[in-house]
Amino acid sequence: MKEIIVLISNANNMKDKSNQFMLNMVEHFYKSSIRITVFSKSFPKNFPAYIARKHLSLLFLKKSANNIANIAENADAIIAIDFPMNIIASMTKNILIKKRINKLPVIVWYTLNFQNHLYFQEKKDSKTKLIDKRLMKLDYEHTDNIDIIICGSKKTKERLLYLHKDIKNIEIIQPYFSPYIFINNDKKEKDKSIVIFYNKEESIFKCTAAYAQYLKENDDIYKLKIIGYDKELKENIHKLAIEQYVEFIDEDDNSRIGKEIETSNAMIIHNIKDSFYTQLIAAWHYKTLPIIDAKSSSAEIASDDKNALIYNSKNPISIISKIKKMTENKKSYELFMSSIDEMQNTNEILELISNFNPN
Repeated sequence: MKEIIVLISNANNMKDKSNQFMLNMVEHFYKSSIRITVFSKSFPKNFPAYIARKHLSLLFLKKSANNIANIAENADAIIAIDFPMNIIASMTKNILIKKRINKLPVIVWYTLNFQNHLYFQEKKDSKTKLIDKRLMKLDYEHTDNIDIIICGSKKTKERLLYLHKDIKNIEIIQPYFSPYIFINNDKKEKDKSIVIFYNKEESIFKCTAAYAQYLKENDDIYKLKIIGYDKELKENIHKLAIEQYVEFIDEDDNSRIGKEIETSNAMIIHNIKDSFYTQLIAAWHYKTLPIIDAKSSSAEIASDDKNALIYNSKNPISIISKIKKMTENKKSYELFMSSIDEMQNTNEILELISNFNPN
């Protein structure tokens, strides 16, 4: 295998979970001696130099598809990561078919987050409705044309089949490309802590409030490690008077984050936009119990009371009860840990490409 072309709408924000997933996947391909070309609207200055980069337009989709098709003639696969890259990938395939090139598979990673705003959000102004109606039509027309659709869970597959009833080429693969996973043969001891990622959503403050209440009701204390922070969060921690139980971790050091996840007993996952489960996959890898918001993407592939604890963020008592369940019942905790299987191998996508038969 010589070259894979990857499409992602905007690689500029390196903190975006989808971009981090893409970069980890690309790094894996690169280590397998495969040339990678990434098409995106924009790139950051610190984008890895070993990856070939090409700019595309999200306004002129057909023009972008033509540019990709010219390079794709000698590639082994095209992988679209997000919306509307799936549309551009399909348009590219149509161009390649006209050129009588059908040997390379066009693959789309499909997650619920990227198309939800088209199909399942009702509160829109008239202008947004008109734009989304056009994009929804394009999304619908260009999904049936994809050679292989990859989704991370049965739930995502069912939603996809609800929207596109005739699709048959769907593969369920749990994405293993988390930026926080590092191979370490020296297993570290758990340090009686709970780790959580900060984002600028209201959900982080629900979590810190629940943690403060947990401290009031328990003598056996598990400290809280927060990855990423700002002034507003620090003020919130001060207002709750829990500074002595909280440690802040730099969000830019993935190696350090991996170590903190590994030594934590649990991870609270409240991010609803982590479409490729980068936090959950890392928690499972390090045998750290995930405590997940039911609205989070990670709830799509986790099972409550089996390999995770899932809470209802609308009910403040729910998250407190899940934290208590983890801290008070050692046998239950160990049962959860033993039920977490090793994740699927990272070569599944390459195997799909190698085994692709266009006929």
